[in-house]
Amino acid sequence: MTYSLGATYSGLYDEIVTAIDHLSLAPYKLESYRKPETVLDKQDHEWEQGREQGFVGIFKTRFLKRLESSVEAFRLSLHRALTFESTYLDYLLDRKVVSSRDFQKAMRYLERDAEDEAEPGSVADALDAVAEAKAHIESLPRVDLNQYDLRKLKHDVEADVTLLRQLYDRTEPLAASDAKLEALRELLAGPLKGRKVLVFSSFKDTARYVHRSLTNASSAEWLKRIGQPTIRRIDSGNHPSERGHILGLFAPVANQAEVKPEDQIDVLVSTDVLSEGQNLQDCGVIINYDLTWNPIRLVQRNGRIDRIGSPHETVEIFNMFPEDELERLLRLLERLSDRISQIDELGLLDASVLGELVHPRTFNTIRRIRDEDGRVLDEEEERAELAGPETLLRQLKELLNREGKDALVALPNGIHSGLRRDKCYGMFFYFQAPRPDGSGKRHFWRYVDAKTHEIIDNRFRIAQLIACQPDEPRFIGDQDVFLLQEQVIDHILRSEKETEAKAAAPKTVDPTQQAVAEELKNALRRGTVDREATKAAIRYLGQPMGRFPVKRLKASYGDWSTNRDDGALLTAVQSLAADFGKDRPDGESRAGSLQRDELELICFEYVSK
Repeated sequence: MTYSLGATYSGLYDEIVTAIDHLSLAPYKLESYRKPETVLDKQDHEWEQGREQGFVGIFKTRFLKRLESSVEAFRLSLHRALTFESTYLDYLLDRKVVSSRDFQKAMRYLERDAEDEAEPGSVADALDAVAEAKAHIESLPRVDLNQYDLRKLKHDVEADVTLLRQLYDRTEPLAASDAKLEALRELLAGPLKGRKVLVFSSFKDTARYVHRSLTNASSAEWLKRIGQPTIRRIDSGNHPSERGHILGLFAPVANQAEVKPEDQIDVLVSTDVLSEGQNLQDCGVIINYDLTWNPIRLVQRNGRIDRIGSPHETVEIFNMFPEDELERLLRLLERLSDRISQIDELGLLDASVLGELVHPRTFNTIRRIRDEDGRVLDEEEERAELAGPETLLRQLKELLNREGKDALVALPNGIHSGLRRDKCYGMFFYFQAPRPDGSGKRHFWRYVDAKTHEIIDNRFRIAQLIACQPDEPRFIGDQDVFLLQEQVIDHILRSEKETEAKAAAPKTVDPTQQAVAEELKNALRRGTVDREATKAAIRYLGQPMGRFPVKRLKASYGDWSTNRDDGALLTAVQSLAADFGKDRPDGESRAGSLQRDELELICFEYVSK
């Protein structure tokens, strides 16, 4: 479902986003204010400067994520940042300066945003946080004031304080007219009335705001209209024993708890403390109140209610997306993430902060979720369970420690085994094929049902089917291995062709195309480019492009951002149109298409009841 951030922010949305982009966040990039003559090691200086710039980008992405999450979460972040920079300014006026890295450590007293950063009972109020921060800063070593341009540093911090205070003051009345919250109310009062519903938010501040807004005195009439449902909240602030009690009230059947109907919880508002390890299949509806910037969390959330023993034939997932503002939000996040990524490529970021990056795949995933692409959950589930250092990787390490690498390498290709599984009659096949660029191997897992001939390619589900203990008896079934193998090969080849076709014909316009089109329109207004040629270039930019032309366009846009040469930018787009226009191939390589003879059977397994 959708709502309007523009309506929520009463016309201030663009102003807010622009202000975030213009924050200097000077306390986090002290190296940028160092006087050139004081630099002793240019390489170390550039490394530290790049590292600090990366942190600035990360903090700005946090602002944007919380802006989309809720009015309350965003305003709390503004207040924390305002308190933080005001404290820094007090020290500057007292001619006390500490390094950026040391001052960042004080952030933990003022910026406890993420759910997993706070332990139960650890959240201090604002005054205590300021006192803790000041006490910590007082203990830090001072830097040599003569090495820095203190006038410029003071000016930028003052500008941030002014900007943050203006934003905080101007957003104060917006909580009373929250379009996003109203959209949630309508959903709970309409199609989900009387249903058991689980509402997720990525931020504790948002979860508490939503729960408070749905249950306070101003909601009394709304609650009465929808039948007085019991609404509770759960986050890391709840004691573990209390969490268990709440879950029993919300999902008594799944948790084998004896609860009277009138005592049950109907709507549970939660952060991702519930993402793993709980059985909540009494519930059949999830609402993702804010954007899940980590798509893997979608899978984890869905897994709380989509479980064996669920009484629901289907589970329903509602994702709340801002309408027109989503693309603008994603473009700004993408630009910030590109900057962080460029810094990271130079080796200027610690590995510990890489998790803050919004990967380009994330943007496409968010758009696919908005467009209700049903496969995205399966794909993210596969990545979640097999791409990370969990599950199979852990099992593989254990096997290597137990058996040794040489024993595994010595196993011949094409080996097979079998095992018994209830309600199963099929086969597992594992194929490898070389990557088109020669950089390694591609891996194909398939399970085919010998009766229905349904083929599963979700690796997580397959891993659950074939996992067994070392002493489990070997059982060879009577499935027709050659017939099923051919079906699997055909499925792999067909899937690869479908994937290539989708890649060759993208259905969305890359944000870079939109950005370049806007700059060309500005160039028209400035009169620096030919009108008809520019209009043709803008029309070309309005159609989907393949990966290669987009990559070239990004490079040209990067050059323009440096030299502001409108004519060169127009020429670059014209060159793209000539090379990759509709009447020309888009440049995507087809030589790498998977061929049948490239598939090599590594192993197969009978799975029989």
